[in-house]
Amino acid sequence: MGHNVSVKRWQWQPPPGWPSPPPGWTPPPRWQPLPDWPEPPHDWKWWRYIPRTGWARIRFALMIGPPVVILGAILFALIAAQVASTVTGCGSIDPTDPANYSTVSILNDTSQPVIIKDCPGAYCDSNVLPARLNPGGRFTDNAACGATGADMTSWKVTRVDGRVLGYIAVDSPRSQDGLVYKVSRASPNRRTATPPWRMR
Repeated sequence: MGHNVSVKRWQWQPPPGWPSPPPGWTPPPRWQPLPDWPEPPHDWKWWRYIPRTGWARIRFALMIGPPVVILGAILFALIAAQVASTVTGCGSIDPTDPANYSTVSILNDTSQPVIIKDCPGAYCDSNVLPARLNPGGRFTDNAACGATGADMTSWKVTRVDGRVLGYIAVDSPRSQDGLVYKVSRASPNRRTATPPWRMR
C-alpha cells in the first residue's frame, strides 16, 4: 500500500458521504473509518481501474522493452546455435559433449609395423602417442566432427624407420562411432580427408 498513484493501475475510492482522500492515498493495514461515516453501499467497488496515460504506457514500454528484447536475443542465439549444432550433427555448445566428436580406429592393414603420432586435433589423446601398430593392430582415438580442411583431426603414420606413409585425416560432418581408417589408404597430407572403411 502507499504507492504513488502515477505507477498504479488501481485507485482506492471512498463511498458516498466519505471524505475524499489525498491523491495516491490507500488505506493502511487495520485502518477503520470513523464511526459517524455513513455505511457504504452493499455492492460498492472499493478499487477503480485507472488506465495508463499515453506517456505512462511509453514509460512502461521503455522500462520493460529493452530487457525483454535483450533476453529474447540471447535465447534466440542459444537456440539457433543448438539447432545449427543439431543440423550439423556435432552435439551442443558444450565442448565436452560426446556428440561433438567421433570415435575412430586406425587399422594397420599392411604387412609392416607402423607408428601413429603427431595429432594436432582438438579431441585426440596425444598422451598415448606415439603408438606402435603391428600388422592387424588397431589404434582408437577421438576426432572432432564438423571439421574440414586444416581443422580436421589427423594423425601422421610412419614406418618404424621414420619414413612417412601418410596421414589419417578425419572429416566426419556428423558424430559417428565405429569409423575405421586403413593405414593403406592414408592421405598424402593433413588437409586431404582419408576415406573411412566402416566395420560391419
